Amino acid sequence: MHSHALQVTRKVTEVLDRHEVPYTINDSGKHPHIEYKHNNQTHRVPLHNKRISGGFYDIIPTVRRVERTITRQEDEMSATATIVQIHSPTMTIESIRDFDGEPRVDEVTLGGVLGYTRTKGGMRAIVQRRRDEIESFGPIVSEAVPTTERGGRPGQRLFFNEAQSLLLTMFSDAPAAATVRRRLIEIFLEWKNGHAEPQAPCLPAPVESEILANGTAIEAITQAVVQAMGNRELVRFDTSAGDRPVMAADARKMLEDLFYWQRGKLNDMHNELARRDETLLLMSRALQDQEHRIHALGDQIETARRTIIGVVASTRTQKPVEPPRQAEMELPVPAERPTVEVAPPEPQIERVTIQQVYDIIGIDRRKVKIDRAFSGLVRMGLEHYHYREGVEIEKAPLKYGSGRVNMFARHLVLPWYEERGRANLMKHLKKRFRTGPLAGLA
Repeated sequence: MHSHALQVTRKVTEVLDRHEVPYTINDSGKHPHIEYKHNNQTHRVPLHNKRISGGFYDIIPTVRRVERTITRQEDEMSATATIVQIHSPTMTIESIRDFDGEPRVDEVTLGGVLGYTRTKGGMRAIVQRRRDEIESFGPIVSEAVPTTERGGRPGQRLFFNEAQSLLLTMFSDAPAAATVRRRLIEIFLEWKNGHAEPQAPCLPAPVESEILANGTAIEAITQAVVQAMGNRELVRFDTSAGDRPVMAADARKMLEDLFYWQRGKLNDMHNELARRDETLLLMSRALQDQEHRIHALGDQIETARRTIIGVVASTRTQKPVEPPRQAEMELPVPAERPTVEVAPPEPQIERVTIQQVYDIIGIDRRKVKIDRAFSGLVRMGLEHYHYREGVEIEKAPLKYGSGRVNMFARHLVLPWYEERGRANLMKHLKKRFRTGPLAGLA
């Protein structure tokens, strides 16, 4: 580290140690500095400034700037503490105002306790920033107040309830916010306890015994409740919310109201069940009428079935009436003719030749050499074709035969010869005629 940076570090740390301010020295990296935190604010003191050559005279302003910052913040804290000390005693239960049974505190009193000297710059600024959240706990009540003794346009003063006041102290960054918040809770509780209803007296023992001895349902329930609670108290709230116990008399009144309400509900349920029973009775009668109708219809169907069976049976037993026969005429019996057996016609055998196939395809044997393999393919195709079509083929050359050879030649032999050529035809024949009666052709 440079000697100038060492001197700045020593002087600044002396000031920070004197005021008991924690700090950290960061001498690594491009920007070495001393970092200290005071009054929730972080400050940095650079240990090297490129604009200054590094002489002795820039150390004094740096140290004075650090000491001035710490001193100013301490003065502000002491002034705030003085304001809180001055205004805290003024915030008492008399500062609470009653608006329709709800306690409220005005913004001037609350802002003065927090340390805000100006109303618009203090509490009003927080209200404007957080108005939606504050009004979620109820509307903000305002009151017109005179601004001067001579009159003029009146001002407006805001009043906050307990939840709104506590919320404002949470949003405030004043040092005394926590103290003011605790004081608000104490004042509002004191106001509530002072306005609490008086405690109901307990019933004397003879009167209570007389009530419990009455045999009604209400008294029986009251007796069970009172025996369960040894001190005859049903509910006792915390003293911070006001001591409001509910005694046996209040419990008896509550149970009476509950009994009458339940009795009305039971009457309504009884009437509803009666109406439902009447509806079910009507439905049952309708079902019985429907069953009677179905039984009557079944009897009618059975009667009709028996009638039909009787009619059919009587029809079968009667003999059919034959019409009177006419006189039979005697006809001469013809002489029997000799039977002549006619032989079926012999099937006509179509005889074709391989030459006919060549002629149809258009192959001239004088110009194109026809080998045995191609002849075998043609013969095999003719055999298959004529076997399927019922045509006989002869190996020896004969005359021209049927026109079916034309179909065979044009649809079977010619495509092989034109599309695949003689070379592919020979490969196919070698695979096809390795075994069988035509193996020698390949």
